[in-house]
Amino acid sequence: MLWPETMERITLLCRNESAARITELLAQLRVLHITTHRPERILPEIEQSLIGNGMPAPDTPTLAAALLKARHLAERIGPAAAKDASDTKGADIPYHLPNLETCIAKVEELAEEYAHLEEGLKRMDAERTTLEQRRRLLELLLPLDEPIGSVFSTKSVRTVIIRGDIPAGLSPLRTLPTHDATILLLLPQDAAKVEAQGVDISPLREEKATPAEAIARTDAQLAEVATAIAQIRQQQVSYSNQRAFLASAELVLAKALLLAKAPESFGQTQHITIIRGYAPSRRVPEIERSLHENNLLALVEREPADDAPTLLRNPPVVRDFEELLSLYALPNYREIDPTSVMAITFPVFFGFMLGDIGYGLIALLVAAALYRRMPKLRHLSVIFILSAVSTVIFGVLFGEMFGESIGIPPLLHRTGDVGALFALAIAMGILHIALGLVFGAINEARHGTRQAVGKLAWLCLLCGGLLAVRGYGLLDSVALFWSLPATSPGLGVIMGTAGIAGILVAERAKGLLEIPMLLSNIISYVRLVALGLASVAIAFVVNDLARGLFLQGTLGIVAGVALLLVGHALNLAIGLLGAFLHALRLHYVEFYTKFYEGGGQAYHPFGEPEARPA
Repeated sequence: MLWPETMERITLLCRNESAARITELLAQLRVLHITTHRPERILPEIEQSLIGNGMPAPDTPTLAAALLKARHLAERIGPAAAKDASDTKGADIPYHLPNLETCIAKVEELAEEYAHLEEGLKRMDAERTTLEQRRRLLELLLPLDEPIGSVFSTKSVRTVIIRGDIPAGLSPLRTLPTHDATILLLLPQDAAKVEAQGVDISPLREEKATPAEAIARTDAQLAEVATAIAQIRQQQVSYSNQRAFLASAELVLAKALLLAKAPESFGQTQHITIIRGYAPSRRVPEIERSLHENNLLALVEREPADDAPTLLRNPPVVRDFEELLSLYALPNYREIDPTSVMAITFPVFFGFMLGDIGYGLIALLVAAALYRRMPKLRHLSVIFILSAVSTVIFGVLFGEMFGESIGIPPLLHRTGDVGALFALAIAMGILHIALGLVFGAINEARHGTRQAVGKLAWLCLLCGGLLAVRGYGLLDSVALFWSLPATSPGLGVIMGTAGIAGILVAERAKGLLEIPMLLSNIISYVRLVALGLASVAIAFVVNDLARGLFLQGTLGIVAGVALLLVGHALNLAIGLLGAFLHALRLHYVEFYTKFYEGGGQAYHPFGEPEARPA
């Protein structure tokens, strides 16, 4: 669990005629992480002249275009297509695709039909907009009881609506009184003299009917357009029965495209294809056995890997914490995977900070609901479920529920045993940092003795400093540290001096400048107590104010209940966010920096479907 999966570097040589079948077999196995062919450092001139990269299959552009159409059509049909796609098992669709041409043809047919419907809908929408604009113009001329075209004695006419007296000096072509205004038909030059904005009615120049007749005809046309739009939308809805096909087609096309583009990563001579990559050591025999069972002749060369991609191996519950690890960086192949440690320490830190039975139970219910209703957040939900359980356990230890005592003598009282809490937080920090230094020494031992000595020197300095402080009696008042041996301070001083000497040897003078940082890292764990005290203080204030309101009668009781609900909800939200972020910080800044380098490349076996573009 502490190390990524052991990998081997694989080189597979086969005849060009067998390359396609072997590629299909590798895709089915999903074992080999294929790397792109690069000329080797040994005899690069010879290899470059003899071995080049393979060429993709001729139908690659067709497959890529069909895949884009399938994805685009699925998005236009509706979001449920994405759910159908996630429910379709990739392994259920074979890599040998006898009906691929039929699949492409159907996708293109559906895409063309749907595009035709969208074009028709766009055309109908434009026609509806034009008719609605025409109707608004006609409504202005309703008082007119003769054909509209008769008012156009000039090339252009403007309508102006006047409420009140008509300004002097105007020469309207027509005056159309209404119940609360007067519509003036003016020449453009006259319309410019009026403060009211003119409306251009020239689109009605050819209209031979009266406004009332034209409105009736326009309404009928609008009804026809609405019917046509409804029919098109109904046809679009009918395409929802194609969601399952599109989900499957997307997988089929994605896998076919993967096979078609695969030769680009291979090395190739006139007769031989070279496939390079990495595979877990325990699964390499699967490749050899499958080649033999399928009567495929290929030479498989195995060698230890130093720069392989990273495949983490953690049990299911621990695996959920890989989400938090990936936010920082994926471990490289040659370093310790801290996920299993984080799966323990993160909930502990979280629960220690929040530490309330009531808040923990509410957080547990919310996290459980998210786990059931939002599959995409399941990893995060599991993390919060474990952290909420830890919060309840620490709430029992602290004897708290919504900031009040539960009536059971607490093991640690957060407001009465502040000194002991601070000591416990510091002790947790020392252990956490010490573990990080041990991990660092193990990691560095693979690179060289000097780097490993440097990490052990920091550990020696940490332990020596602690023993020296204990030896001088500075921790006698803290029961938590009584278990430390009460040795003479000289032993601690010797260990600390040896640690400083080791740091000088391994890191030169730069290491000495980082000694204050070690003390700062340890003190940083005090936040475990500070955040908890802040949460308790807010809860106490909310409860105290509510108690005062409860004495003010019925309205006071209602206001007190509202205050409790709102106050504790806000306090819980702040507590959850603070506990999550600060627990994360203690790992990223104080813990990981002692040993973690990161920068690993994720293991992606050939044949695994690629992530769908967002």
